[in-house]
Amino acid sequence: MVRLNLLSVEVNKPDLWNDSVHAGKISREHGALMGKMKEVKAFEQELLEHIEMIKLAREENDSELELESVKALVSMRRDSKVKEIEALLAGENDSCSCYIEVSLIYCFDFFECIDLFV
Repeated sequence: MVRLNLLSVEVNKPDLWNDSVHAGKISREHGALMGKMKEVKAFEQELLEHIEMIKLAREENDSELELESVKALVSMRRDSKVKEIEALLAGENDSCSCYIEVSLIYCFDFFECIDLFV
């Protein structure tokens, strides 16, 4: 939110477009953050609606509606985990290719194993 507020102030400056490269960068970042905020607010609203539907379904003994809402919440949980991983991997170098090599080494002696890695 802090970054979004700073960008909003920057976007509203009258002299922003004096430097079109800088203005484009600021404008794109502001738009991207606004889109993410809109997505989060929509997710929050959907979550609250499903919780209310579950409460209503329990009051009305409507197991079908309750099951439907629970399934929707489970789906939302999956989506949130995907978004969490995307957020964790949103750093500058996270889009770079890499590989992991796993080797199985059998050692009879602890110090022999250490020597292999030193």
